[in-house]
Amino acid sequence: MNYRKIDDIYLLCLQEGEKVISSIENFVKFEGINSGFFWAVGAVRNVELGIFDIDDKDYIKAIFKDYYEIVSCHGNISMDPDTQNPVIHTHISIADKDFRLYGGHLFEAEVTVTFEMVLFPVAVPIIRNINPKFNLKLWKVI
Repeated sequence: MNYRKIDDIYLLCLQEGEKVISSIENFVKFEGINSGFFWAVGAVRNVELGIFDIDDKDYIKAIFKDYYEIVSCHGNISMDPDTQNPVIHTHISIADKDFRLYGGHLFEAEVTVTFEMVLFPVAVPIIRNINPKFNLKLWKVI
């Protein structure tokens, strides 16, 4: 990964073979970023996506092993108050070589060509607390 800070904004570029979510987690820990928003473009493979099943209160997951173009990727960074670790909440849409689209919650993906991201940190902490109805840690805006 290479990156540059311009004023309060970060430009990140992940390289071939890097893992998207774990790289973002390591970066925000290193830079001390607790909350923020980001957008990205690029290309990935071995994409693990999920759709939340409201009835079962768990994710239905699928892995897409081929290579894919990122059509849209955005997310937010917040903190888990129990672990004090950042939570990288990311949604992605990907297209295959036949122009079919897939999308959902991004658990992880591997960069094939590039992953170009702009990150906007925010000073106000965004905290996640358990929502018992869904058994998920969701935003608690204070």
